[in-house]
Amino acid sequence: MTSPVPSPTCPPTGGPEVDVGGDRPMAELAALLDRACAAAERDRRVLVLWHHEAARPWPGAADGTDVAAWERVLRRVERLDVPVVAVLAGACGGPALETALVADHRIAAVDARVGLPRNQGRVWPGVVLHRLATHLGAARARSLVVRATDLTAADAHRIGLVDEVVDDPAAALAAVIADIGPVTSGFAARRALLLDAAGRDHATALAAHLAACDAELTRIGLPGRLPAPH
Repeated sequence: MTSPVPSPTCPPTGGPEVDVGGDRPMAELAALLDRACAAAERDRRVLVLWHHEAARPWPGAADGTDVAAWERVLRRVERLDVPVVAVLAGACGGPALETALVADHRIAAVDARVGLPRNQGRVWPGVVLHRLATHLGAARARSLVVRATDLTAADAHRIGLVDEVVDDPAAALAAVIADIGPVTSGFAARRALLLDAAGRDHATALAAHLAACDAELTRIGLPGRLPAPH
């Protein structure tokens, strides 16, 4: 199981955890995330992504193969069939925003600062920009990219980049995991319905939701086979 813990204030949760801080190369961090995804789905546990003091250039020493592998594993995290929670503390640069944006819930310590990944003063043009625009809207995302300044935890919360700002990240994480409760299958399908909502018209969305409802009826032992939408 992958459980590197970045801070003494953030004790281990018992589930798979990844320390996104530090100076790991892109390829190494991608492999670490991939193993953690496998452990989370195998054990049906919440995946926790720790972010802390990582004001380094990103992606650093990497090639096209590394970048492709990195984007694939981020997409895997985003499609994982268990919830993903990100915790941010201190100056979170480098890959922090990339991995935080694929989480389902983001907790920021009061001292957190969140910045776009940069290399030689230029914002990294990865899929992080697409996720940022999808999450915040293109206009707000454009302003952040143009200014390329770090956000305080309060500012990140105000624009919806993090879900809560807390004095005690460990306690907040424990509360979120308790709220989630037992991790059952089918979470990925529900997340996908939310993530795909903005790009679907009603008819397409209705078909997807009816299919999901049909599968759920079958799972709980009730008659399925809902009629096709008209």
